[in-house]
Amino acid sequence: MFKNCTSAFIAAAVILIEELANKVAIVTGASTGIGEEIAYLYCQSGASVFIISRRQHVLEKVAKRCLELGGRQVAVYAADMGVDEDIQAIPQVFKKHFPESLVDHLILNHKLENQIGSWRGTAENLTQLYNIINVNFYGYVKIASLMRPFLEQSAGSIGVVSSASGRSNSPYIISYSSSKHALDGFFAGWRLELEAERSNVSITYCTLGLIETENMRKEINNFRFENFNLMSAVSAKDTATAIVMATVRRYRELYFPWFETKIPLLFRYWFPVTLDKITAFLLKAKQ
Repeated sequence: MFKNCTSAFIAAAVILIEELANKVAIVTGASTGIGEEIAYLYCQSGASVFIISRRQHVLEKVAKRCLELGGRQVAVYAADMGVDEDIQAIPQVFKKHFPESLVDHLILNHKLENQIGSWRGTAENLTQLYNIINVNFYGYVKIASLMRPFLEQSAGSIGVVSSASGRSNSPYIISYSSSKHALDGFFAGWRLELEAERSNVSITYCTLGLIETENMRKEINNFRFENFNLMSAVSAKDTATAIVMATVRRYRELYFPWFETKIPLLFRYWFPVTLDKITAFLLKAKQ
C-alpha cells in the first residue's frame, strides 16, 4: 500500500517539465546519487544547472550527460564544502558562468561520507564530529546565506536535503544525526524570520528515509546490522523527483517516503520509548 502511495506521488510529477523549463538551479553534491539525479531532472526539462561537488572529473561526466539530456547551460565547480575559501567563491564562480542569470532554485544536497560506528569519545570521534558539522551544517548555512541576494532577485526557492536521522534518535551515526538536527533547527527558524520579513524566498526542508545510492551501500557495508534487511530503500531518481517537486512548488516540508519518515516522527513525540525500542531492534549490530 505504501509503495503504491510513493508511486502515486511520483506520477504526479509529470508537470515538472513545464515548471522547470528555462529555470536556473544550483545543486550541491551533484556528482553522484540524489544530487546527480536532480541535475538530470532539471536538464531533461530544459533548465540550466550549476553543479558543485569535490571531484572535477566526475562532475564533468555528469555535465556531459546533462547536456545530452537537453540542459540549456551546464557549468561545474569542483569545491570542498569543508573549505571556507571554496564556499566563499561560489557567487563569483556562478556569475562567471551565468553573468545574466538569476538563481531560481538552490538545492543543498552535499554531505561528508559517514563512518558508521559506536561513539567512544575518542579523538577520532571528535574529529569526525567536527568535520561532519563543518560540511553538513555550516556548509549549508554558508551557501544559503551567500546566495540569498540572488534568490531574492528571482523570488527563488531553497531545498534543504536532510534525513529522518535529523528528526529522531539515531545510534551509530551520532555525528551525522547531529548535523541534520542542526539543519532542522537553523532552517526552520530562518524560514520563520523570512516569513516575518515577508521575504519572497521559500525554504523546503526535505526529510528523507533510506535511499538506494552507492554511498549508502558503502556506509552500511562498513557496519553490519542483524535486522537491516527489514528496511527497504527507495531509488535516488524517485527521491530526486520528490525533492525538486517540493522545492519548485515551495512546500514547507517534504517527507519521503512518507510512511518511513513521517510516522517515526509522530512516534517520537507520542510513543518515544516504543520508537527507541524499534530503532534499537532494526539497528542491532552483529557481534
